[in-house]
Amino acid sequence: MNTADQRLTRTDAKAGQTSRIRSGTDILFLFGMHTHIFKDCWEDKKYIHDRVYGMDKVREDVLAKWTPDKVFEACGVDEATCYQAAKTMAENRPSTLVWCMGQTQHSIGS
Repeated sequence: MNTADQRLTRTDAKAGQTSRIRSGTDILFLFGMHTHIFKDCWEDKKYIHDRVYGMDKVREDVLAKWTPDKVFEACGVDEATCYQAAKTMAENRPSTLVWCMGQTQHSIGS
């Protein structure tokens, strides 16, 4: 299990990998993971073809704008950590990303 949070939680203590991200940069961290997913062709092409609209634009934007140095600058997570998180998801299929409300409520500090 991988976790990403700005604080250490009980879940993090049990996780195989934990990424410390700056508050409010959760999507940028995901873009950092997507950089590796796209470059290494780890995306589920059939699923995307059958069920996702606009992924070609997402891919184009991520690869053009969210280089590892930009992701590090924005969220404080280095390239190796983003790569390992993406690789873990690619090697453990099916996998899922659970995006909880804590990260989306940063204006109140939760």
